[in-house]
Amino acid sequence: MKSHSLFKLTFKLNEKEIAFIRTYIKDQAKNKSKDAYIELFNQSLINSFANDEEILKSLKSTYLQNHYSAARHYLYNLVLKALRLYYATNTVDHSNLPFLNNADKLSTIFVLIDKELFEEAYKLINKYIKDWEREEDYSALATAHKFLDRIELLSGKKLKNFKNMALAAKYAQKQATKYRYDYLDKEITLKQNRLGVARKDEEVALFRTYLNSDDFKTNLPNEKYYWNAKSKCHLALLEFKEAYYCYEQLLVIAKKRSMDNSNTQNIIINIWLGLMDCALSMKNFDNFHICKNEYLKLLKTSKSISKITKKIFALNFNYCNVRYFDLIGDVNAILSLSDFYDNIEQPLNENVYGNLLVESYFIISKAHAVSGNFQLALDWLQKAINKKDNFSGPVYVINFCFIYIWLMRYQLKDFEMLRSITDTAYRYMRKNKATYQLEKNFLSFFRAVQNNPILSNVKKQIKKLNINNKALKQTQYNGYLQKQLNIEKILQQVVG
Repeated sequence: MKSHSLFKLTFKLNEKEIAFIRTYIKDQAKNKSKDAYIELFNQSLINSFANDEEILKSLKSTYLQNHYSAARHYLYNLVLKALRLYYATNTVDHSNLPFLNNADKLSTIFVLIDKELFEEAYKLINKYIKDWEREEDYSALATAHKFLDRIELLSGKKLKNFKNMALAAKYAQKQATKYRYDYLDKEITLKQNRLGVARKDEEVALFRTYLNSDDFKTNLPNEKYYWNAKSKCHLALLEFKEAYYCYEQLLVIAKKRSMDNSNTQNIIINIWLGLMDCALSMKNFDNFHICKNEYLKLLKTSKSISKITKKIFALNFNYCNVRYFDLIGDVNAILSLSDFYDNIEQPLNENVYGNLLVESYFIISKAHAVSGNFQLALDWLQKAINKKDNFSGPVYVINFCFIYIWLMRYQLKDFEMLRSITDTAYRYMRKNKATYQLEKNFLSFFRAVQNNPILSNVKKQIKKLNINNKALKQTQYNGYLQKQLNIEKILQQVVG
């Protein structure tokens, strides 16, 4: 009878490894059967070439005799785990083991090859390789083909065509491309998140330079980093149709993966959110509702998504709803979501989701202002400002929270508060480098009010501000911002 892999593996162990594995078994094995597994391990060391019948005769444990096949399989995996840990902490030359700290599958294969269990290593590689291809884990694929080449070399079956080394080089090149786009994606995403949209000429030129660079001249249909980075450039340039197309390509790529994987489900749900956001920016409400229905369908049928993740997706979803109601002018629908934001805020990590909360609060405050309830508008604006330290989104959002607070206080004739609010808003906006011309108009307005806080001058400066802002309506970025913020409508209420 052919010897089991467990016995072939234990035959290759040295004294230090054996001592380490015994300790590991005592720490990790099931409590009720630790002694039994130690007994089986010891028997495997004594009878490395014995068959199963001979091993069974030598076992004293009733548990092992009744569950021998399962116990042998469990111990084999336990020994492999122990060796992975042993190699990671005791190997002198760690440069040859770059994967041991973060890739259990590859490190297990390495252990089997090192112990000359080539058949077992070969089977594991072929078992995992399809998963790595589907997941586009090119680093793992490159290492796997290097392992196959090594198996052929050590087992005396080296092929003359060096097929596996050629494949390893191919996947290494793909991984290098992936790293480049991954880095580019993170760089562009960080800038786009902070700016929101490109406002100054040099910001527009920056994102245009990205799009015209060599990295974007070659179409890489299987690179999610490529399409994600490209989408962020188009969003910064207000090119929502092009960004929508990028998200569609991301969706095609994601759907090729296993839908049973929770990570894949999370990725697809986030893509639907991106498509919803672009559809809203284009005011393509038909596409918005299609994406919304697909999003809800996936969220309801996904069994592997955790409760906290579903809460996070609910926050994203309601942000899209708030934006939609804001665009169609449904004030009551916006206000009906106030209870949701009061209740969901607490369990979330605000460092990560502060952006969505702040922007949602801002839209709700606008709805209260448009409906004439300036005190409630102030309450929501203050909630947004209280989260400014957790906000990493577009700078103008917090700037306009201060601007709105000033306008609300003026509308409520709270003139005693205006001077301190004027000073606070001016300091904050100067510190955060307001760069939209619309923001600069307000900055100049606050400066003029600081210099002469008499009410008659304040009224004069408001009228001047209104005229200056109207002149910006036809400019691409300032016009877009005015529509987003309802500034003209709010100012009209203040001017009367």
